[in-house]
Amino acid sequence: PDCSLPIPSTEAFWVLPSVKPPPQSLGRASHQALVHSGLMWVVGGYSFNYSYYHMVINYNLETSAWDVVAGASGPLHRYGHSLALHQDDIYMFGGKLEGGPSNVTDELWVFNIPQRTWSQRKPAPPPPHAQEGHSAHLVESANGEPVMVVFFGYSPVYSYISKVQEYNIPVPWCRAARATSSVSSRPSGYVLPARRLQGPEASSKYGLVDHLYRYHVHSRH
Repeated sequence: PDCSLPIPSTEAFWVLPSVKPPPQSLGRASHQALVHSGLMWVVGGYSFNYSYYHMVINYNLETSAWDVVAGASGPLHRYGHSLALHQDDIYMFGGKLEGGPSNVTDELWVFNIPQRTWSQRKPAPPPPHAQEGHSAHLVESANGEPVMVVFFGYSPVYSYISKVQEYNIPVPWCRAARATSSVSSRPSGYVLPARRLQGPEASSKYGLVDHLYRYHVHSRH
């Protein structure tokens, strides 16, 4: 904390942990992270050097220790993807690949935390849009089932997407929900706390805004 703040402090402050083992010391950007049972899981991301790159690492919030998650098989390196947590499974959708025949993908992978294994899911038709720079959230549908909601993003085919896509977890299918009339196409860089949208304005204007929108999950607008 800042030297001017007393400890303990009534104000919020940042702390930079000094734990950085060599295997994880390579910087990465456009990755995703979430917390499960006291561990922060970091998945993917862009790096300048992939020689010592690990697709999945985690950070123990209690012991301040990093750990490399070994994986003999699984998805290719990517960035600009999204993560959503359901029980002991991490759902990773889309992103820009660092290898392979295509750049932006519509792949859906599931990482099981207890077994530390990857499995690829194939949603029923119609297939989702391949995109990057989007955001995904696990919500409860009107009938009480868990649904992963994917907001906007960039597609190499459709450019910036204004649609909201849904993936039903118990019965794997995808659909594009109706786009709201008040929210224009958006690139990456927005945030979605509690399904509220704040971030860049429509792609046709190329400007930044501080607008705040609300998306109602059950009515889909």
